[in-house]
Amino acid sequence: MKRLSTYSLRRVIPRTDVVELPVDARVSGFDRRDDADTSAAIAKTTYAVQGIFDTGATSTVISTDLAEALALPVIDRVISRSADVALARNVHMINLFLGDRLLFTGLTVLAMPLTGDSLLVGMDVIGRGDFRVSLRHDFLVVDFDLYMPVTDKD
Repeated sequence: MKRLSTYSLRRVIPRTDVVELPVDARVSGFDRRDDADTSAAIAKTTYAVQGIFDTGATSTVISTDLAEALALPVIDRVISRSADVALARNVHMINLFLGDRLLFTGLTVLAMPLTGDSLLVGMDVIGRGDFRVSLRHDFLVVDFDLYMPVTDKD
């Protein structure tokens, strides 16, 4: 029988006219050679970053500055389209920590110039869990619950 481990992240934000859904995260580089040894992948330099949950983004995006600081190797180049422009973007792999817990190893992300935040958490991550935004007494409450299979070691 499969068991699930639950990881929950909650943010309470004063209500304003401009709504951003912030997240505290850490990002480290990931090398495909690290697949066999997750501890080696985690031991790389890790940066604390401010990000936002972006339900309008299909993919998770990191800033080009963060990609350069982590010296991430380019694993591919893709055409990224927005409402008015299509540009070639570098693709990298990272380890993503939300809050204090490593949740995604080898996550494929795009690097783009970003102002302010260094991370946009897109639907490729949000869609793996339950994401709720509610209004309580003039505060936005953002909940993100992620359910991960637990493997029993015999």
